[in-house]
Amino acid sequence: MSPTGQVSVTVPPPSEICQRIHLTGDADENLNHCFAARQRLARWSVITKVKRAKGETVMQDQGTAKNGLSRRSVLGMAVLGAGVAAATFRYVRAAPEYEGGSLLVDEAYGRAVAGTITLIDIRRPDEWNATGVGEGAHPIDMRRDDFINALEQVAGPDRTQPIALICARGVRSARLSKRLTQAGFTQIIDVPEGMLGSAAGPGWLARDLPTWKPERAEG
Repeated sequence: MSPTGQVSVTVPPPSEICQRIHLTGDADENLNHCFAARQRLARWSVITKVKRAKGETVMQDQGTAKNGLSRRSVLGMAVLGAGVAAATFRYVRAAPEYEGGSLLVDEAYGRAVAGTITLIDIRRPDEWNATGVGEGAHPIDMRRDDFINALEQVAGPDRTQPIALICARGVRSARLSKRLTQAGFTQIIDVPEGMLGSAAGPGWLARDLPTWKPERAEG
């Protein structure tokens, strides 16, 4: 413990942090968990600063706390704070690699309205309601048990036809593109920018491309 009462902790490397946080769910749900964790960390930091400003001892030399905080809990909060950054990079910016074709959102829009590709918005119904669906796109929730049947009802049974997939930030679309390719679809195209933007570009909404809202967004 330093003379100022601050506690020095060693933060594990990102690889170890990722093993500790064990996030589940899709990319956007994981990001929401990360933001919530960061808010909790910020509140804890404010409480700690207030205690120190009042002259209260936050940590004892022996590593036990007078005010309900242990050295282990401080280490845990440090791990959590670093884990937020690691998880955000892992789930938002680092989409799985897809070796097939890809399009920018403006290219996908142009080809969808021209009828040269079938564009599928694979997000959840609540996401369609929140942002709208890109003009020219067909909303089909990727979680549907009959997703491939629903896809073929829209695109037709010919699995050699070009089909483009878009989600929020390009993570789910890349994953599903790989799965559909493995299922025998030969021209699956990823739109990695997504509706909200990613490392691939600002996204459909930021590019101010037109949208529409389904009357019944049930997936």
